Amino acid sequence: MRGKGTCFRRLATLGRQQIFFRPSELVPSLKETGFSIADVERFLDTARDTGSADPLFQLLGAEEVVSLDASDYQGATIRHDLNLPVDVNLHDRFDVVFDGGTLEHVFNFPVAIRNAMEMIAVGGSLVSVTPANNQMGHGFYQFSPELFYNVLSPANGFRVAAMVALELSPANRWFEVENPARIRSRVTLTNLWGVNLFVHAIRDSKKEIFATTPQQSDYTVLWGEGTRLSSLDIEPGQAAGRDLKENLSIKLRRKFPGAVYLMTSVAQIFQSSFGFRNTKFFRRLVG
Repeated sequence: MRGKGTCFRRLATLGRQQIFFRPSELVPSLKETGFSIADVERFLDTARDTGSADPLFQLLGAEEVVSLDASDYQGATIRHDLNLPVDVNLHDRFDVVFDGGTLEHVFNFPVAIRNAMEMIAVGGSLVSVTPANNQMGHGFYQFSPELFYNVLSPANGFRVAAMVALELSPANRWFEVENPARIRSRVTLTNLWGVNLFVHAIRDSKKEIFATTPQQSDYTVLWGEGTRLSSLDIEPGQAAGRDLKENLSIKLRRKFPGAVYLMTSVAQIFQSSFGFRNTKFFRRLVG
């Protein structure tokens, strides 16, 4: 992002961000990105002392780092419950609003995401990393690509510049995620590992956020076309075959529930239509 011209001068974080890795692990990436040895050494010294992510943001060019949290136990600069609207003095103020895993812990998500969006100046960025799959119980929510593509949309003055699924596996694979509205299909995923969703959105213009309530894209298409799915759309032969298959499946599940569940789960993971192998939904990023 920094290499693509993103300005970090005025930065706000949702929650006080911490560094959950040894600062030295970041050194090779920083050097590859063009930071000087003096910059890297200064970052290492400060990061070791504070444990917060502020030194990293300052290394990226932040002159002001503001953090918002409902509690001050981690040293947030502004104590504010994100379930409630932020003060208008924070509107249009920041070049970047960073969410490193806070939104999923806020019950009133529509208010929280609106807060983040309203705090960004035109031309600024929202950067969010949130749970997307296999992390039940981590927070209140896990988020889908549909949600962010729909919320961070031109209707609200935003556009998604990048959306990447990060697989939390030893392979550490990254996948670019398609927009469900563009491909006219739900972007779904069944896999073995936890997945985080990295989102970078840019505020192109100032519009009233949620003047129109976001709706799931495939339903808006169906409503607009007047399409309706019913049993009348299935040929008699197809219906008979479907009924036979369903009856057989029910009998097998009753007799061998554990085995059928295991085989079905494994089959879904390895079928291209369910996992990251689905190239209609995901594109592997290398590097």
